[in-house]
Amino acid sequence: IMKSHLLQISFSTLSLVIITSLPGSAAFAQQVSGDYTIVNKQYSSGYLGLQFDIYNNGTRVPTELAYGFRTTYNNTARGQTTYDIANAFHSVWDAAPGPAGGQVFGVWVIAEGPKDASNRYGVVGQEIDFVNRGDDTGWTASRGSLARFSAGLQVAPESNTFTHGGLAQNVTADIVIGQSPGPRPDGKFVRAYNGLLMEPNAIAAGGRAITITGDTTSQTPSSASTPFAVAQFFGNFLHGFDSIQATFFDNIAYRLSSSQKLGWFRSDGSQAAIFGSDDAGDLILQPSGTGSIKLYVNGDLHSVIIGAPNTAGPGLRSLAIAN
Repeated sequence: IMKSHLLQISFSTLSLVIITSLPGSAAFAQQVSGDYTIVNKQYSSGYLGLQFDIYNNGTRVPTELAYGFRTTYNNTARGQTTYDIANAFHSVWDAAPGPAGGQVFGVWVIAEGPKDASNRYGVVGQEIDFVNRGDDTGWTASRGSLARFSAGLQVAPESNTFTHGGLAQNVTADIVIGQSPGPRPDGKFVRAYNGLLMEPNAIAAGGRAITITGDTTSQTPSSASTPFAVAQFFGNFLHGFDSIQATFFDNIAYRLSSSQKLGWFRSDGSQAAIFGSDDAGDLILQPSGTGSIKLYVNGDLHSVIIGAPNTAGPGLRSLAIAN
C-alpha cells in the first residue's frame, strides 16, 4: 500500500539538485537556488494526488526574475508533420460530478496580486509571449489559407474522444468572460472594465482588430450550419456602438454593400423600416405596412415627407409637406 511521502527542504543562497524517488514512480531531478522552501507531498488517497508548495522566503533585487516553477524545451531535431508539444495536459473525467453539480477544469490558474495600492506593477493571470521567426504572412481571414501561421491562443472544440468513448457535441462557448463567482465580504461582485481590450498600436497595418467569418458550407438561410447572427446584445447599456473618439480616414463609420440595408424592428420583432441604397446610388428609406416617414427637429414634428401608401395598389406614395 502506498503511504504518504513527504520531503521538505529549506535553504538560503544555495544551489543544489534534489533527486527524489516516490513510491511507485520513477526518480525525478529538480535544481533549485535562492531562498526557497520546497514541500513535496504525495498522497495515497483523498483529493490531492501530487502537490508541490514552493515558498520564496528571500529578498531579491528589482532586476532579478523569480520563478516558482519553470520548464525549458529546446528541440533541435527536424520537425515532422505531427504535433510537437512542449507541455501537454490531458484530463479525462469518466464519472459525473454528482447530483449536486459542479465543474471540472483541465487547468486551473490563480494569480493573487500584492496587497499594495501605491507602487507601480501589473497582475496578470497568464501571459503568452510567442515569437514568429518565419515570414510576415500579412492579414488573412483564415489560418488554413496560409502555409505558415502564428497565433498567441488557439481554441477549438474537439470531436476526437481519444479512445475514451462517447460522442462529442457542440460546446456552449469557446471563451467565457464572467464576473466573480461570489461576492466580496461587502457583497460586491468583482467585474472587468474591459471584456476584451485592444491596446493602442497592437494591430498591424492592413490588419483588423476583429475578423469574423460565418458559415461557408451553405448559402441558404435555412441551413442547419448557418449561425443566427454576427453579434447579439442583451441587458442594459448606456450607449450602443460608440465611435466618437475614433478616426476613420475615409470618414465612413460603417460600410455596407448596396445589397445590404439597415433595419429597424418593433418590440415584437416585426420589421418597422429599412434604410439603404441601390447600385444606382438611389437612397432608399422604406417603412413597413402603413408607416410614414417623418422629420423631427429638436424633438418637434415639422414635416410629413412621405405619406401612407396608395391604397389603390403599389406605386408612388403621396408627397406632402406640413409645417
